[in-house]
Amino acid sequence: MNFDKLLSKYISVWIWSILFGAATALTYTIIASRPFDRWGPLTIVFIYIYVLFIICLMVVWLNLYKYLIKYIDEANFALSKLYAKEGDNYFLEENCQSALESYETALEYYYSNDINSKKNNAQLCVEELQLYQQIKTKKNKNDCISYINRFPQGKYFSEVKKILQSINEEEEWQLYYKIKSEEDKVDCNTYLRNYPNGKYNNEVKAIFEKILKKEAKDGQIAKQKAWNNGFKSAVFYSYTFQPSPITNTSHLHGLTISVLRNTKVGYYMSFRANKQFFYQKINLSERNNNLNYETAIMDSCISSAAFSVGITKKIYRPLFFSAGVNAGMNTISKKHNVIYETEKYPQWLYFNENRNFYLSPEIGLSVAFWVVS
Repeated sequence: MNFDKLLSKYISVWIWSILFGAATALTYTIIASRPFDRWGPLTIVFIYIYVLFIICLMVVWLNLYKYLIKYIDEANFALSKLYAKEGDNYFLEENCQSALESYETALEYYYSNDINSKKNNAQLCVEELQLYQQIKTKKNKNDCISYINRFPQGKYFSEVKKILQSINEEEEWQLYYKIKSEEDKVDCNTYLRNYPNGKYNNEVKAIFEKILKKEAKDGQIAKQKAWNNGFKSAVFYSYTFQPSPITNTSHLHGLTISVLRNTKVGYYMSFRANKQFFYQKINLSERNNNLNYETAIMDSCISSAAFSVGITKKIYRPLFFSAGVNAGMNTISKKHNVIYETEKYPQWLYFNENRNFYLSPEIGLSVAFWVVS
């Protein structure tokens, strides 16, 4: 035990006791001298001295009381609470190994600085040890984090940090073992998110890539199975091109809508036309030749359009057979200058005898590449 600190406190009490005695004696002497009868005009000086000694006396009493309470009564009270008989709840020789190992250590502890501060420190010491013992027993991650946050300068900080590291390594290993056994994508994402620099990072990435490849392959297989085993129906929209059999005539372009069915008969319909079909034309047969136009021909064209309907039937996997009827129309039109009042306007003109309709059968094959998306 360091007796110097304890001795200094008692010396302080002793010095204040001397001052208390001296101040008391001087005060009594001044009062006993009866300054009002013996000193005359100097009485006022003794009155000031008397008041000064009274103040000094009060200061001495106050400081003496402070030392007695602070370093004797409070210390004895704290020691009586902290060091009861062995086995009592307040016995800290085992519960707080860092500070209170003996009576002398406790006495020095409580006489060294402010008592209330030391009480708080002792309480924190107890809480730190209790939390540490709980960590050693239960090996709980949250308890370790709580200790590190509350006691960054704690006695067991490095040991708790090692325990936390051990817990993290164990959790990392368990998660990796689960990933290795079950090959679950969610677990892989969890590992890579929680352990970006983990011990098994490369292995988990390899497993994750393997899972993605397997899912892609399984997706392709599922699509193929859906195609082979039966989708009810699928609608296809396709661009249609039909070359014109007439020289110097635009080809036909259009849209085909097909309903393909896996087991049953489907159907399709298609419309095609060339650009001349959409020119504005005048039917001279319906005007009774009342239209005034020049006979000179400026240009000529053939407008064509076709419409088809039919059925579809699956042959094997993506190959479908189609058969239907094609209805079409061809019109020969000529461009003339139409005279209206005094102006001339170029216009496409035709007669009914220049228009023909046709109906023909058609067959074909269709290939469907994607059915299930």
